[in-house]
Amino acid sequence: MERRHRAQAQDGTPKTPDTSPKIYDREMVRGIIINTEGKILVVQKGPKSKTAHMWEFVGGSVIGSIPAKPTKLVRELIREAKEETTIVLKAEQISPIEQTFDYDRVHNGIASFGFVYVYIVRLDETQSTQRIKLNKKENLVDHRWITISELGEMHQGRAGDMMRISPNSEKIVAHLITNPQLLAA
Repeated sequence: MERRHRAQAQDGTPKTPDTSPKIYDREMVRGIIINTEGKILVVQKGPKSKTAHMWEFVGGSVIGSIPAKPTKLVRELIREAKEETTIVLKAEQISPIEQTFDYDRVHNGIASFGFVYVYIVRLDETQSTQRIKLNKKENLVDHRWITISELGEMHQGRAGDMMRISPNSEKIVAHLITNPQLLAA
């Protein structure tokens, strides 16, 4: 499927329309995983990643046909969380936010774009105290439970060089900071 995509400058003003077709080729799912203390889980990518040493939310590519059905997206988030962190999620803990984020990428000289579907996940007491074991095969090297304030500092670049948000998660973080009610219990 091809679609023309209009990008925005960093200040939010529209750029001139991109007239080259881009291929809609990928969907991703991300989980804003919140523990019983109201803190958000972020994971750090390792040195072999394009986003080395940056932080992002649990999730990844949706496997299979595009566009994916909502039930499949939830199953994919459950799979990704278990694969990346060993946390076993239940479908009833997962709620979509009413915002889908797009992203552009260039791979092997081909411009493409896709969508990121974001879900809020509220852990129960047992899950919140469970020890997280990161999957090194997923190139994850660290994790942290952070507050929305700390997330804001990371987004604004005030948390230092080692606490940068991955470009994959920047739009999501900006949305959460401007809509903190999404994180309220």
